[in-house]
Amino acid sequence: MNIKLIKLITIIYTLIISLSYIFYVFADHIRLNNYKNSSFLITTEINMQQIQILRTITIYSELIIIFSFVFSLITAFYFNRYRSKKKYIYRTIYFNLTLMVFMILIGIILSIITIIPILNLLQPLLIPVTVLIILFIYMSLRRILKKKIQSTN
Repeated sequence: MNIKLIKLITIIYTLIISLSYIFYVFADHIRLNNYKNSSFLITTEINMQQIQILRTITIYSELIIIFSFVFSLITAFYFNRYRSKKKYIYRTIYFNLTLMVFMILIGIILSIITIIPILNLLQPLLIPVTVLIILFIYMSLRRILKKKIQSTN
């Protein structure tokens, strides 16, 4: 596969993940503001519909993040296994770790600036970060064991 095509796919993936996270943050912020501003006693059907629509946007944004992440891992495993790009899986994991850490830092900053709780901001990143940590530990242990086996032979 062409290096330029890999870079283009990486840029598109980063844009999809970033834009989905931005939509998630904005929709959650507006939803919390609407919920905060509307009194529990004077909740109109229009307010409830707006809150529900915004919640639906956050759910879809979260799903786009998860599906994009899974697609990037499937692509990385494919190139690692069938296209002789042995370092591609490591690069993908490191890139995703870096991207998720950056998005977590943005979430922490936004939780300080806005009324959105930190857990709301980290929710769409929970599954990708957990999978990345497990993969990182697995790949690291695998590499260490492989070196240890090679050194004993």
